[in-house]
Amino acid sequence: MGPAMSPDRAATNRLLLVWRNPQTDPAEFAEQLLGFAAPHSGSSSGVAQCNIADHHVAAAAPLRQQALDPAPEALVRIAVPNTDTPRSVSADEIAGAFAAAPFVGAVHCYEVTTREPLADRHPPSNPGERTTGWSQIALLRRAAEMDTDGSRARWLDRHTRLAIETQSTFRYVQHVVETSLSRGAPLLDGIVEECFPTGAMTDPDVFFASGGDRARRNERIDAMVASVESFLDLARLDVIPTSEYRFDHRSAS
Repeated sequence: MGPAMSPDRAATNRLLLVWRNPQTDPAEFAEQLLGFAAPHSGSSSGVAQCNIADHHVAAAAPLRQQALDPAPEALVRIAVPNTDTPRSVSADEIAGAFAAAPFVGAVHCYEVTTREPLADRHPPSNPGERTTGWSQIALLRRAAEMDTDGSRARWLDRHTRLAIETQSTFRYVQHVVETSLSRGAPLLDGIVEECFPTGAMTDPDVFFASGGDRARRNERIDAMVASVESFLDLARLDVIPTSEYRFDHRSAS
């Protein structure tokens, strides 16, 4: 099934949801965001990864789900080191720099606990390169009848293995939102990154790893829908296809 899962490993990170300045062309936004991220990477508190809804994932547009209007067009992960680790620039300073960038319309920052139950063993060779395939970002809000502990238990303890076993994901990262650090930030309970092969953008049999077996595919779709409905508010679910660019090739957790 791929690399062994290691859900017990966890780390604190800052995640930025980034909105494009409407005056900035989408292609220019992607180029400028990556160019801005590069000099803020490479340190213990630097930018570790950017996910951008760029032209490489245009074919996945039908898979997009939108509750936020407008929706963010990028996700930036900033590593937060241990308190005894020397650092030249803090994660909060980097977040502030992104918020002030002219190509950015808005930024909201979250403190998250990150787990990577399925790690990609084949990262790019050079920092800042686009990774293989594509990455689906999901912004999660728990169902109204669920409390925080209950929704987290269903997500982290039950849903994780089902998602990995019924889809063609080769990397699965969970960010549990501990607190929002921006005034007016959308209320989120979690953020998920799922990396898929390129063919999954347009072929549901590739997405659900069903090998062309329609019955198997439908069974897996039904299982996934039942699982997410048990703990998420699907009317407030954002799903954003993105390209993934990693600056830190270590595990996210």
